[in-house]
This record gives sequence, C-alpha cells and structure tokens, in this order.
Amino acid sequence: MSDTPSTTRLTGFATTFAATTRLGSGSSGSVGSPSGSPSGSPDGDQPGVVRRLLVVGAVTGLVAVGVLGAGFLISRSTTSATAQPSASAAPSAGPSSAVSAAAPAAVAATTGGGGRVEAPAPVYVAPNGTAPAAVPATTAATRAATTTTTTTTATKAAAAATTTAATTTYWIQSHSSGRCVDVKDSGDDGSPLQVWDCATSNNQKWTVTGGTLRSLGLCMDIANASTSNGAQIQVATCNGGWAQKWIVNKSHDLVNTATGKCADLKDEATANGTRLQLWTCEGTNNQKFSKK
Repeated sequence: MSDTPSTTRLTGFATTFAATTRLGSGSSGSVGSPSGSPSGSPDGDQPGVVRRLLVVGAVTGLVAVGVLGAGFLISRSTTSATAQPSASAAPSAGPSSAVSAAAPAAVAATTGGGGRVEAPAPVYVAPNGTAPAAVPATTAATRAATTTTTTTTATKAAAAATTTAATTTYWIQSHSSGRCVDVKDSGDDGSPLQVWDCATSNNQKWTVTGGTLRSLGLCMDIANASTSNGAQIQVATCNGGWAQKWIVNKSHDLVNTATGKCADLKDEATANGTRLQLWTCEGTNNQKFSKK
C-alpha cells in the first residue's frame, strides 16, 4: 500500500500550522502570497515561535512549581497535625514516664484519694520568723480542753494545799497541866494516852487527817468503842470507825464527834503520866486543850 496519502496529509497539516502561527504572531506577511511566507526574510518568523515556546514552558514550569509547593505545604501541615499528641494521650516512655508514674501518688496525697484538690494545711510562722509551728488552735473543743486542764490544775493545787494543811504537825497541850498529850511507851496498837512535858519526840506530834487525830501512824481511839464515862483513850490502827473521830473545837474541847463526849484528865490530875479518859463534857479546865 502506498504512503503518499499520509505524507500528503502531514505536509498539509504542517503547512496549515505554520500559516496559523505566522498569522498569530502578527507578521506582516501576506496570506495570499503563493509561498505563504511573509515579506522579508524567509526565516523571520522562527524567533517568534521559539519565544512562544519558551514563554509556554516558563508558565508551565511556574504552575508546576506552585502546585508542588502547595502540595508540600499541605502535606507538612497534615503531618504536623497528625504528629501532635492529643491532650488525653498517654506520655511516651522515657525519663519523663517515671515522673508521670510518680505523680498520681503525690496527687492522691493532696486530694485525699477522692480526686478533689484540697488546700495544704496552713503553717504558722512564729513572730520572730525563725521557727514554723502548727497554727494555734482556737476551736471550741480546744478552749474547753484548756479550761478543763486549768480547772484540773486548780483542783490539784487546792488538793495539795488541803493535804499540806491536813498533814501539818501539832502538839496538843492541856490547859490545866501545861503538858502535852503523849503516846505512852513505844506507841503500839492499844497504847494509852497520857500527858507529859512537851518535847520534840514523835509520840507527841499529831496530824489532822480525814477527821482523825494521828500520831506514829495510829489514830486516837476509844478503847473497845465504848461510850461510857471513864473509857480509856488510846491509839489504835486506823479503821475509819466513829470511835476514832476527834477534833479540838473552838471551845478548846478535845471531843469525840460521834458521842459528843470529851477527853478528860483522870481525877483532874496534872502530873506527868496522867491518863486521858472519855467523860461527859463539863467545860472544866482539865477538859480544855489547844493545838500548838
């Protein structure tokens, strides 16, 4: 098969494209000229074609660069957004993970385990600014405790004063003889009382304790707890009984508070060794005594 028709068509297309290009370039050639070329040099239109090709290539390059640049920026922005960890994302492993792992314990300590952050306990700084200390307590309970402590201290002080007064040592002196009430001999349980010259010996020293009169650790006592006139007055082991309740009253009677009877110098004698006996109070001088 002959290639003449194809060659003819290509030749015609080239001729038409060249004519169109020359028309678009604004050349002064005449379309109607037999040769189809503009006036002037046969090669005058080639620089115009090259320039158009260069301009088209430059524009295409610029567009391609712009598209590529925009695509790069969009891709980078997307990558940055993807790489940014969310607020709820777990921290990455590494040295900071140890700190993050320890943080919940500290948070629990300040939140009480319930998730609610509590204010730290206030710290009171001493006026001189040298030593922090606990905030002074001012609650009603603390004030009540302080009042109770003060009351307790006052009560103890009063009790101590009472004990001191109760354990004050006295001599009990007879008005009629001028001699002192004395525990006979060694002061055993049941030893009788007598009057003797006042001295510093312990068997003449008496203390008032719980409504009793005591000497040598024994209590003044009515023998056999008798209420009869003439019953012997002695010392005996303290038992809290009524026969051991004695006082020296304002009238200077040495009286048993249970019976209302007085200690009496037997037969109104005044010599050393005169015994004491129980007798109805008569107000006589041999029944009068004073503490000294």
